[in-house]
Amino acid sequence: MQNALNITQILKNTRKTIVATIHQPPSKILDLFDDIIIINNSHIVYHNTYDNFIPYFQILGYTFPQYTNPTEILFTEILPRLESKDCIFDPSKLSDKFNEYKENRDIHENNINTNQHIPELINKEKIFEITEHPDSNRINDKEIIKTNKEYINSNEFSTTTNVSENNKYKSLMIKNKKSTEIGMLLLRFFYSTIRNKNILLSKFLQCVGIVFIIGSIFYNIPGLNSNSEIITKNGFLYFLVMYVYFGAAMGCVHLFFIDLKLLRREYSNNYYSIISYFISRLITDTILNSVFVIITALSLFLISRAYRTGWVLTVQLFNMWSLSMVGYAWGIFVSSICMDLSSALVILPCVLLPLTIVSGLFLVPSGMVIFLRWLQYISPSRYSYNIAMKMEYGDKIVGAVPGDTFTGFFGISISFLILFAMYLVLMGFSFLGLRMKVRKYV
Repeated sequence: MQNALNITQILKNTRKTIVATIHQPPSKILDLFDDIIIINNSHIVYHNTYDNFIPYFQILGYTFPQYTNPTEILFTEILPRLESKDCIFDPSKLSDKFNEYKENRDIHENNINTNQHIPELINKEKIFEITEHPDSNRINDKEIIKTNKEYINSNEFSTTTNVSENNKYKSLMIKNKKSTEIGMLLLRFFYSTIRNKNILLSKFLQCVGIVFIIGSIFYNIPGLNSNSEIITKNGFLYFLVMYVYFGAAMGCVHLFFIDLKLLRREYSNNYYSIISYFISRLITDTILNSVFVIITALSLFLISRAYRTGWVLTVQLFNMWSLSMVGYAWGIFVSSICMDLSSALVILPCVLLPLTIVSGLFLVPSGMVIFLRWLQYISPSRYSYNIAMKMEYGDKIVGAVPGDTFTGFFGISISFLILFAMYLVLMGFSFLGLRMKVRKYV
């Protein structure tokens, strides 16, 4: 340790810039550094010289007993108290106070040993609640606030505080462009996906397993007799709709929980905006899911031969992809409004199941009681199954499906437009839910 300090001292004397990290150092070691950064929960709560370290925290109401290590007091008394349940002095607020201190450092450097700069560090509004700490070394918070309110209302404060200068500093702050934020986040999520080989492997094995099992069951449907072919084909299309719908929704419900803490921390430090994170995350995950949905659906259609022409196959694949996007949007929406993953996993099936019953295979929706018929108009699987059946049977759908289950419903183009509108609405509400969930704790 002593050799390291000697080398550091030599480098300092040669006017070299030294960047070092050290955990809870003695005051003598700390005095060697020209520039000190103190971080708590990813918030910079101090960034200045060691000479200003003690005076700065003293003006916030903390005391440093004589013959004690100031950093020991900082790490054992001040910072842990900020994280206690009884204290609601948010570290981010302490970071805000440091930013104000930095903006007004020209005043502080001239008055570092006086109390005249205290009001400029404490906002006009009370930034923390008054709590009783019998064992606290802090001076009376009420006295600080009372003194500062009197000073703020005085003429002396209005003459020493240059609001235009503060605004000038804030106006010089450079924010990243949305395109830059999205580009960087896309690279991060892309590399994260590539590195997480377990997810890619599990999705691949799921795809292979579904294709093998379901393909074996529905193999070569046109080879059956006419009655068996119709029943089997209807069941195959319905199963494919349900698999794509539920698979997309349940596969992404965890998305906004895996790095929620990181998102809150980086957003609170102005790394990027919520909309940039939201768009980047959706693009990355959508590409990955779309690849597996198309591969699975294409393989099952080819094995089952449940299509008439190449054009019908193309539209059916686009139909499955569109449905997967709406199912994906449902999963994202539930993920954005729930506070924990367990709640989301309970709520999502309760939302999806009632809407799949009215898809058109098990019952005729028009035969339901009047006050429940509206469910078919908000059911994504109803629109997708309607498209699949009409594309497969065309004008012969009346003979394949009795009643007006599909003949009395929307056409193919309208059904696609409604699915697209559902996706946009769900994604809009998902973004609002995520923004509220992130800002609630920032």
